[in-house]
Amino acid sequence: MNQVEIPFEKPYRYVMDTSVLIDIQQQFSRDVFKSLWKNLEQAAKDEIVIFVKQTEWELWRHSVILAEWVSQFPLYQAMSEEQAFIGQLQEDYPDLIDWNATNIEYADPYLISCAYHNNITIVTQEKWNKSKAKIPTVSKDFGIPCIMLNTFFIDIGWEF
Repeated sequence: MNQVEIPFEKPYRYVMDTSVLIDIQQQFSRDVFKSLWKNLEQAAKDEIVIFVKQTEWELWRHSVILAEWVSQFPLYQAMSEEQAFIGQLQEDYPDLIDWNATNIEYADPYLISCAYHNNITIVTQEKWNKSKAKIPTVSKDFGIPCIMLNTFFIDIGWEF
């Protein structure tokens, strides 16, 4: 699939965390919530929502069906210009992810970098935690808008 390079030349407004996709799959069956899945797919096709490449990699460990679904859309790949920012995240937020993990690339720093460098909103199911670095905590520190799934539904105007 195509990889989107920075800066965006598209109208993307949101970048979605892996946690959102897993929660949607677990809570909203495709057989029952067809309009939700259709809307999400259309939002990705219409370049309103984007996923980072590392989200696809994380999904391969959780759900082959979701990984295959995400892989049909353009996936954002961090460019070399962003590596210094990701390095800063590693230094400033050592507990954001397991930075020493081998054969695993976590999406969180790439998701944060994508939102920061492209001025878009992160959609995550993680909750703010003052004692541990989580996506909402880091986003707040960098002034990145960060919302949860229900707020995304309201923001984008979806009703079910």
